[in-house]
Amino acid sequence: MSSISFKMVVLCVAMVLLGSMPAFYFAYTEARQKTELDIKESLLKETALTITGIDRFLYERIKDLFSIAKDPAFIAPFTVNAFKKQERTALIQRRLNELIIAFPLYQSLTYFDTLRNYIADTRIENIGKKHNYSKYWLELKYKEFAMDVSKSESLRIPVIHFAKKIRDEKGHYVGVLVARVSMDKLHELFNEIISGPGRQDELRNNLEIVLVDNDGYILFSNKNKFAALTKRYPDIKYIKKIIESPTFGRQNRFVNMEKEIFVLDTQKGYLDYAGSGWIIIAKASKEVIFKPILFLGDRYARIALIICVIGIIIAISVGRYFAQPIISLNQAVEEMAEGEWNEILSDGRMFRRHDEIGELARSFRNMSQQLDKKIKEQKELNTQLVFKYEEIQQKTEEIQSQNEKIAQQKSEIEKVLAEIKLKNKNITSSINYAQRIQAALLPEKEAIARCFNQSFILYKPKDIVSGDFYWFRQMINDQGDPIAIMAVVDCTGHGVPGALMSVIGSNLLYQIVVMERLLDPAQIIKKMDLGVIKVLKQNEPSSNRQDGMDISIFVYNQHTKELIIAGTHQSAYMLRNNTLYEIKGDKFSVGGIINTKAIRTVNNHTWHCMRGDMLYLCTDGYTDQFGNADGGQPPVKFGKKFLRQLLKDISCADTCRQESILLETHEMWRGKETQTDDITIIGIRF
Repeated sequence: MSSISFKMVVLCVAMVLLGSMPAFYFAYTEARQKTELDIKESLLKETALTITGIDRFLYERIKDLFSIAKDPAFIAPFTVNAFKKQERTALIQRRLNELIIAFPLYQSLTYFDTLRNYIADTRIENIGKKHNYSKYWLELKYKEFAMDVSKSESLRIPVIHFAKKIRDEKGHYVGVLVARVSMDKLHELFNEIISGPGRQDELRNNLEIVLVDNDGYILFSNKNKFAALTKRYPDIKYIKKIIESPTFGRQNRFVNMEKEIFVLDTQKGYLDYAGSGWIIIAKASKEVIFKPILFLGDRYARIALIICVIGIIIAISVGRYFAQPIISLNQAVEEMAEGEWNEILSDGRMFRRHDEIGELARSFRNMSQQLDKKIKEQKELNTQLVFKYEEIQQKTEEIQSQNEKIAQQKSEIEKVLAEIKLKNKNITSSINYAQRIQAALLPEKEAIARCFNQSFILYKPKDIVSGDFYWFRQMINDQGDPIAIMAVVDCTGHGVPGALMSVIGSNLLYQIVVMERLLDPAQIIKKMDLGVIKVLKQNEPSSNRQDGMDISIFVYNQHTKELIIAGTHQSAYMLRNNTLYEIKGDKFSVGGIINTKAIRTVNNHTWHCMRGDMLYLCTDGYTDQFGNADGGQPPVKFGKKFLRQLLKDISCADTCRQESILLETHEMWRGKETQTDDITIIGIRF
């Protein structure tokens, strides 16, 4: 046998073994598990049928006794009259004799009075005597019915006692009826159940079934009829421990010992009979129980051996069958490898075969022809690739030249960017310095707080420096009263231009109010108008500078509580008694080209401040902010309407809290929009 033939045979044998053995193993395992399950189910069925039969038997006896206890002969009360008492006893005796014939299952029936005295008995023994104190008498003290298994005092054999209290028509306790069933009857019942239809003969014959009471005494054994009530079951403590375990149920009713298997079950009751706690134990040898499994394993082993032998024979035949054409093909390929391609391909000897070798040879010839064609195509493609490569090289040189120019331009751009960054840094530094100068011109918040202890200032520039500014001064008027002058000014533009205008406005206010002591708000505004025009040379004919400012200014007499306020293009708000009053500014621009200005006046508004009044001065930066708190599109201005409602809503809050609410509302409204203008809001509570 050649090497390849041997390998093919070995491969086929291995495939047969690897394919069949696991299949047989799993089939055997599944069959064994099913057989074990069937055996366990059979044992469970044996014990369940037996205990159910016992429960039903006891239930029927209890029903018998309850029915007999209602007999009119028993429920009539005893009388003290001797004659009637004797007549009553005779009636009970006759009725018991009739019942023992009607119910032959019972060994005897006895009627006791309430003091345990024998009144009547079907065996006519112990009449008039007092019965010993047994277990069922103890139970009858607190139950209507009692049952126990013990040696009968009258029969002197183990019996099942069924005892029922007798009550008359008025419910009075008048006596006790006791029925006795011989343990032989229980043995007959057991044998009936065990030998019933559907049992496995071998399992039934080797199965020992024992019934024990809740004290562990044997009540029945199918292997030892005389063991009843004579001794306790040897392993009762271990068995009761298993039964009392909280996990006791269908899955753990099997107890595996070294050579035996126990199946346990307890009374489940029958209908309204709850059971007496008896335990049934089914015990059998493992050798007997698992004999079908051993037989099954032996049978499967023989079948597997036969199939393996057949499989090996088939594998050898199949291996040789498939290996021979491969050997022939290998020889043909070697012949082809030794000669010239054209000569071998022109030889039709290998291609005239009508088997697998012929098919492979014809496929090989087609493959060689296709390969030769592909080689020629590849050579042509290689020529084209060389041409393309030279073209790409030329393009690469052009790109490298362009990259050098781009690199030079990039270097020049980076140099310009560096200069721009430096200039931007210098400009930013200058603006930051200007911001410090502007901050120095603003009044100290502590000075304002000392004059108005309940006040806030919301000052939020759009850029580093601001076109908004506020101005404050405390003075003594001509009457000697202390006064406070405060102004909120919005200059044209924002950033650096606005900041320059704010410096002009601040200097003009100082000049007009402090140096010239002009304390009338309307006159101060008019004076500032002339000052801005003069400083910016807006009075020259060629001037087109329209820069100016909007202003709100008040003078407050701290002694008389009089507030005089004026404004241009800016409204102030006074909140009194939860009512918001708008103090509108006049349409008068501070600064601008004189020729275009209409002749308008600036008016003062006078208020006599009351305790709790709230005054707000603000520029238009807050109301002009674009945004939308609801995320609507497009963004809209906050507007004066929302500001008036917001000021009214927050007026009762502490001034510090008012500032926080205004800032939070602005940020929420603005969202992702940029800040539109400089913002200044000052609130004062009088």
